Amino acid sequence: MNSLLNKSGIDRRFSFWIVILLIGIISFIRLNDSRWAHKGNVGDTQLSFDSFGYYLYLPSAFIYHDFSQLEYLKDVLPAYKPTTDFSQAAEGPKGRYVNKYTIGQSIMFAPFFPDRALFDCAIY
Repeated sequence: MNSLLNKSGIDRRFSFWIVILLIGIISFIRLNDSRWAHKGNVGDTQLSFDSFGYYLYLPSAFIYHDFSQLEYLKDVLPAYKPTTDFSQAAEGPKGRYVNKYTIGQSIMFAPFFPDRALFDCAIY
């Protein structure tokens, strides 16, 4: 009976270290992904194409306060090149843009959005 308990304790410790090793390997691979180091290529960033469309609500709301004109994209698109052509929002008849992606993913991204204004809004 003692040998059975001792063996299960060794198996648990071994399993724990295997899980820690796998987490370490996956984290290392993910952090060394080339998309973290923007090299100036189109779509070579973490927020590119569809994810850029979902993310678009957050800077529009908390930094630029501009949902319809999206004037700030004139600087963002050439600098970061998140997409080959800006198709994440469609221009309406009055010159206002409408994002074609739903806001749900942005709500999920919001706790990780690095802007102080987000936390100020949450407190008040």
